Amino acid sequence: RFASGAPLRALELAQGRYSTLWGEVTAALDALLNQRADVTQIAKQWANDDLADRLLCVDHWLMQRIRTTLDQSLDQTDEFVTGAVLPSGAPALNINRLFACLDRVRELKAALARTALQRELALEAVLLAILEAFATPMRQHARQ
Repeated sequence: RFASGAPLRALELAQGRYSTLWGEVTAALDALLNQRADVTQIAKQWANDDLADRLLCVDHWLMQRIRTTLDQSLDQTDEFVTGAVLPSGAPALNINRLFACLDRVRELKAALARTALQRELALEAVLLAILEAFATPMRQHARQ
């Protein structure tokens, strides 16, 4: 799944390095969203250390959130097939913002391959967009 159908990439990822990186990235994003880490701290750490692979992890992490958000919006009350499903109580995420974050991650990944750029600053912009996309409506109102 993470190799996007590329067999040699799948072999490389199967060596276990990706799962370690995945754990690091998801822990950092969790810390960021729970205000236990700072955008600049994460950007500085990631900027020169496997940034392309870290962005791949962020891409997959965002896709998981998008799928979860879309699944919650579907009608899941067909008792014959799935049983009654109650809402999880998780705050609703703005799907447009999630897709905008995904676009920014993919644009940065593409830019890394073709141009020299300030990696840390570009990554900070992406992380700030993610932080804003996951901000609760109450926190967003307080920032305004």
